[in-house]
Amino acid sequence: MRMSHFFWQNKEKEGHDYESESTQKLCRSDRVKQLAERMVKGMIRYGAVSDTDKEIYVFGIYQTMISGLEILLMLVTGLICGVGWQCVVFLLTFMLLRRYAGGYHASTLPRCVLMSWCMVFGACIWAKYILLDIGTQSIVLFLTGLVVFVFAPVQDCHKKLYDYEIKKYWRRSIIIWSIYVMIYILLWIGNYRSYAQCIVIGNVMVSFVIAMASPWKKANNIFGKKRKI
Repeated sequence: MRMSHFFWQNKEKEGHDYESESTQKLCRSDRVKQLAERMVKGMIRYGAVSDTDKEIYVFGIYQTMISGLEILLMLVTGLICGVGWQCVVFLLTFMLLRRYAGGYHASTLPRCVLMSWCMVFGACIWAKYILLDIGTQSIVLFLTGLVVFVFAPVQDCHKKLYDYEIKKYWRRSIIIWSIYVMIYILLWIGNYRSYAQCIVIGNVMVSFVIAMASPWKKANNIFGKKRKI
């Protein structure tokens, strides 16, 4: 799922290899990549970008465009379901925490888009037809916090983390989840219960993609540290 790549950063400074096999697989020849390449060529022509950094910029623009199209699809889905603003709250909650908590990543773009859409559609149906009481929601939110606290950040074969990143991402995941709890409480106090539930739904979906990566079997992180296997 590439919604998290909406927060794309230049990882070259951190020593990541963008010309890896997984990167080339993501940037396979298609119309979106061709458009990204034309944009970068134009930037090179006007001296805004160095030719040696071409692949990095193509990758970044490609990922941003794909993420933008995905987000647009999700928002349209929310509007069709009649929960447009709830969908916005869900997406913001999901994407920010997912950015640092990690989890499962689909191996192909079509599979990624399909999984992302199914999750958003399920979240919209939940937000529209199922309103849990504050006690149940609080328990669910607490359980998602445990998942994040124990297993985040979950590595994937498409995204490996260095030791210092593991600790940094774990701390940020905990901080973000704690902020969500405060926002959740404020929304309940303000009687915005449907939006408060969307905070819970976003955390549930993050826990779901973490579980899909089977962190207790494959990942080597626990409590923000590398686990010796």
